[in-house]
Amino acid sequence: MNKARLSPPWCEYRSQLEKLFEQDPEVSVDNAPGSDRNIIVRVSGNAAKADALQRILKPSVTFGDVEISVSVVPDNDTSPEGYIRTAFAGNPALVEVATHTDSLGQPVTYTLFAPRAVQFFNDDISNPEGKTTRLLQDVALATLAGHAAVRISSAPLAG
Repeated sequence: MNKARLSPPWCEYRSQLEKLFEQDPEVSVDNAPGSDRNIIVRVSGNAAKADALQRILKPSVTFGDVEISVSVVPDNDTSPEGYIRTAFAGNPALVEVATHTDSLGQPVTYTLFAPRAVQFFNDDISNPEGKTTRLLQDVALATLAGHAAVRISSAPLAG
């Protein structure tokens, strides 16, 4: 005699996502490792599609008191260097990106920004025009999500 099994609603939600994209060879749907409440939608080799899916899919769904997160992950170059190159493609602010091994054998990505000062209005009372002046590298440090393996500079990178 078979016993009836009930699946939690998030399993049904994952199945719906799988069926929605099952005919698309660039998209796969998986659970995050060790969690059935974090769904990962992987997009292979198509950054524009990954961006579009990230914009149109719900980032989270709530079933009662259980929240399920949905993350879209481009499955091409997931290294810090790859993300930086993709994000700054065609932007002259980025001069160079290189990954080297540190003294402990860990990869470290060095990002070189143009040695350029930028000004913007910021209610700076020390400046009669209310402007603030920063180096591009400092703006990058202040605005980009921190990653332990990324160093930002405007000094030339030695090979």
